[in-house]
This record gives sequence, C-alpha cells and structure tokens, in this order.
Amino acid sequence: MKNRAWVPNLLTMGNLLGGVVACWWAASGPSWAPWEREQMEFDGGDVAWRVMLEPEGMWWVAAVWVVAVLMDVFDGWAARKLGVAGPMGVQLDSLADVVTSGVVPAVIGVTMMHAWSPALPGIVKWLPLTMAAAAAYRLARFNVRAGEERLGFEGVPAPAGALWWLGVWLLAAHYSAFGGPGLYGLGGVMWVMVGVLIGSTLVPWAMVSERPMMDLKGWAKSPSYDRSRKSFAIAAVPLFAVGTIFGGAWPLGLLAVLLLYGLWSVFGARFWSKSQRK
Repeated sequence: MKNRAWVPNLLTMGNLLGGVVACWWAASGPSWAPWEREQMEFDGGDVAWRVMLEPEGMWWVAAVWVVAVLMDVFDGWAARKLGVAGPMGVQLDSLADVVTSGVVPAVIGVTMMHAWSPALPGIVKWLPLTMAAAAAYRLARFNVRAGEERLGFEGVPAPAGALWWLGVWLLAAHYSAFGGPGLYGLGGVMWVMVGVLIGSTLVPWAMVSERPMMDLKGWAKSPSYDRSRKSFAIAAVPLFAVGTIFGGAWPLGLLAVLLLYGLWSVFGARFWSKSQRK
C-alpha cells in the first residue's frame, strides 16, 4: 500500500500550488483578473488613476482558493483510506496549509488595503500579514501537540481563519458585481474594511491563543458539548439568513456565522471543561 502514498501527496501539493496561484492572481494576475484601472479627472484638469479589483477576477481567485482548500480536506481522508497516513504526510499538509490558510489571506488582505484604503498609514496597510505568522505558529503547535486528548480545538484552526478571509474577499466581489451598498460607496467599503481589520487582529489572535474552540469531531464523549454544538448549528441557520437579507450579500451571512462560532466557543468552553473534569 505504500506505493499509493502519491495519491494524498498529490492532493497536498495541489493544495499548496493552488494557494500559490491564488496569491499570484490576487496580487498581479492577468489583465482580466483581478486588477482594473480607471482614469479619473479632478478639478483643474488633473488626471489620476484609481486601482480597483475587478469582480470577475475576484471570483476566479476565490474559485482556485476553494479548490485548494478542498484538496486539503481530502488528502487526509485519502491517506487514511489507503493506509498510508504517516508523519511525512502530516508535515507536508501543514506546510501546504501555511500557504492556503496563512499566506493567501495575508496577500489578499494587503491587496484590499492598498486598493481601497489609500488614506490609511502605510503600516496599517500591511496589518493582514499577521495571518501568515499566526498560521505558521498555529500549525507548528498543532503538529507538536497532535497526540494530546482534548475537547475541541486549541485556538481557532488555520482553515477556519482562512474561511473568514474567503468570506471577506467574496463579500467585496459580491458588492462590486451586484451592487449592494456599493463597493466604492461608504456602505460597501465599511463592511469590507471591518472584515479586513477583524481578520488582521482578532482572527490571528484567536488562532495563536490556547482557548478551547468548538469542533465537529469526537461526538458522544461529552453530552453538554454535543448539546452546545447542536444548538450552535440551529442558531447558525437563521443568523445566516438574517445576515444575507439585511446585508444584501450572502458572504455577510457567512461572516456572521463565523463570528457566532467564535463567541459560542469562547463563552461555552467553560461548560465543556467542567464536563470533561467530571
């Protein structure tokens, strides 16, 4: 069976390379994706260029990124099914995740900051780089402590942090393509920039923290933990609908659910730990 290790390894490499392509497209892709330049004329005849992100290109970046993440989901499953799971695969998987869950969010965050917030101080525009550092630290810690038994995750997992940034990127693309509050109007910029700032501060902090965070594995070990997860799933559905309807964009519903996940985990962890001690 060892000669079949190339199957999960191929998926892992697809995860890594898909992240590299997403980074390249997000930063300086071909003419149709994702950059677009618009000439503006000011009073007095002065002419300047406004750099924008073109929605079609943003969808392509998101599509490549999602495919890479799906490969990450299936490489471990394939390794277990083929009986070839081992330490080499664990290390490769984490290295690939550093790209798709850390470097890609950092690159798209810096891209959005530079494109839409030219008035911000230079250091603030580079704030999303915290995601790359947090993902590397979070994944290294996971590898070191992989054998320890616990309820839930220790800190927000790197792919969940990347999911936040995917939601922000899709939110910007949605407003740009379908109107909503208007990407270059106050409403659209506000929602996107709030998402970027949360993703640059609270999300990386939650990733490197040691706070217990809810997962979807290991059922029937703690009744109170199982009830909490079921309650979260029930609450997430109407919240997604409310965020989508009132925000005018379904990615806003996704971000609302992710915020609920963080709050639910933080305030519910005390009950899980008490149950575990009993």
